[in-house]
Amino acid sequence: MNADGGISVDHGSGNGVRADRTGESGGEGKRTRLTHDDLLAVPSGAKRASISLNAERAPEIILLREAPAIDEKGIRGKAAKFYSESGQLFVNMTYPAIEEMRGLLELEYASAPDPELMRKMALELAERTMMVRVGRAVVYAVAKQLNREWTTEDMARAQSPESLSLAADDYIDALQNVRRRLGQALRVGRQEVDETAAA
Repeated sequence: MNADGGISVDHGSGNGVRADRTGESGGEGKRTRLTHDDLLAVPSGAKRASISLNAERAPEIILLREAPAIDEKGIRGKAAKFYSESGQLFVNMTYPAIEEMRGLLELEYASAPDPELMRKMALELAERTMMVRVGRAVVYAVAKQLNREWTTEDMARAQSPESLSLAADDYIDALQNVRRRLGQALRVGRQEVDETAAA
């Protein structure tokens, strides 16, 4: 403790700290500057604070398009399956919601000047929408582990293939943004065709 009541603290090395650089330090000679590089580093034998449970990694999304792989994961007729231990999210890319959304977009944009581009974009946007909705459902379900009122069984149900399928089925509210993106892409595609023809 200093005479003015201040307390000197040594930020010495340890878990979560790395040497940044060595340089001059106010006449005391060379000192190594330390930088915190892993704020979740835990000394051996210590327990993490409950707040650090929220520092989960985003799920690794693995797309399944072949029937044998879909059957192996047991998600035929379901949108996805999440394995919390590995953090892997297997998504069934043959799930009917994708085809329904793609068909709806193709019907709405049937008069597009470039039908091939329109069909390609409609499929890509339908697939992306389902992946986002399912992935978001998993993230929200995992975050519930900080809620004391949610049991392990509650979280398992929220992450179940059935719950993820319901999230995938609810794509209607995403249509406005998808329509906007598709319309923009088709206009840009048409401009490129016109510019090529003019050249």
